[in-house]
Parts: sequence; structure tokens; C-alpha cells
Amino acid sequence: MIDFLYIVSLKESDVDALERFRCSVQSVLKNDCLQVRICVADISEKPLLPSLLPFLPEGYGYAHKAGKLPYNRGYNANFGFKNLVTSTKFFLSDTDIVYGKGHIKQCLDLHYKYPVFAYRGYRMAKKFYSANYELCRKQEGTLIRFGGGFLCDSKLFERLNGFDEEYVGYGAEDSDFFNRASRLVKILRPSDVVSVHLWHPPFDPERDEHWERNKERYLRRKKEIMQDRMDPTNINKHGWGE
Repeated sequence: MIDFLYIVSLKESDVDALERFRCSVQSVLKNDCLQVRICVADISEKPLLPSLLPFLPEGYGYAHKAGKLPYNRGYNANFGFKNLVTSTKFFLSDTDIVYGKGHIKQCLDLHYKYPVFAYRGYRMAKKFYSANYELCRKQEGTLIRFGGGFLCDSKLFERLNGFDEEYVGYGAEDSDFFNRASRLVKILRPSDVVSVHLWHPPFDPERDEHWERNKERYLRRKKEIMQDRMDPTNINKHGWGE
């Protein structure tokens, strides 16, 4: 059994976002090499559970807590991990990612060598929602460096104290995590495994009011980490995901 963790922040009226999430979950369940447990950390203002029930499989994990304001992606992922993940390794996935039938097996094969790694993405250029990976890949799109998720050893995630919660809004917390992980283990980012990133209205992180602060923090910390001037586990010392 392996946990597949999603962080959800939606409104019931956002029909397209719910449909993208349904496609993602259905694509995961098509993987037959290993039993997975879908885990949903719902950080929406109001619980989404009634709306999610039609496509969540039996035995799913669920936890709700209204997310912090301003939005903090690192904290939200940490909350989901602490409250839901019980497997020795876990996937963390965006809600708009579609996986091929062999995705989990490919990832597990790589995991023996790399305790944490990310996969590449195929970003679709137009609105087309399907849980069929092969059908999605036939649509117009672009191969991108990162694919909206990763597989990580649970003990490593705990050792690193999760994502750095000082990053606010969107951006850099995942790259920061991989930089810190690289000081402890062998990482792979990106791998040759490819997921599909379903189209959604574009978001430019540079327009986020916290982007410049995040960028400055990331570049400074990257330099410190790579020069061994910073303990990669020295973050969130007063608790994380709480």
C-alpha cells in the first residue's frame, strides 16, 4: 500500500477544477501494479467532502483544515503529510495531473536508487479533460521540466521537517526541498517518467505579491545549502504542518 497525497483548495462551484481532480484520481486508480490509498488534505474554507465522494475510492484518507491566509503551499502539504500519510513512501500530486498505467511501477523502480525524485510533465495547451493518459498525450501540448508531483521516502520527508513554511504563496518551496534533500541523499529531478498536466487557466507566479521575497530567500538558501553553510534540516523548528 502506498499513499497518494493530494492538497485540495477549491470551491464547490469550481466545476472544472473538480473535474480535473476526478480525472487525476481515476488515472491513479488505473495503475494495477500496487494498491494505492488516495489521501485528500482539504484546506478549502469549507469541507469539500460531499462533492468529492462520487469519485473517491473505498478506504480513502481525508482531513480538513481551513488553510492559512495568505496561501501557503508548503504548510498545506506538511499538514497533509502529518495527518494522512502512513506508508513508508508517498506520492505528492497536484490535483490536475493524469498518470499513465505504468507510472507507479516506473516510479517504484527508480525509488530503489533515488529516495526522492520528481517526474516530467506534458502540459496540455487546450482544455481537454480525460483520465486517459494516452488520449491526453495525443492532444496539443509541451513537454516541460517538472510534472506536478514527486515520490518521496517518508522518513526523509520527516528528517527534513517537510517543506519550508517561510515560503508564502506559490513558488520555490519544492525546489528548496530538493536542494536540501540533495545534501542527504541521491536525488533525481526530473526523471524520464512523464505525467500529463491538464490545462487550466494560466497562473503567473511572478504576479504573486510574495514572489520576489520567495525568490530572494530561495537563491540565498540555495547558495548556503550548496556551500554546506546551512543544516538542511534546520527549518520549521517550532513545528510544521500544525
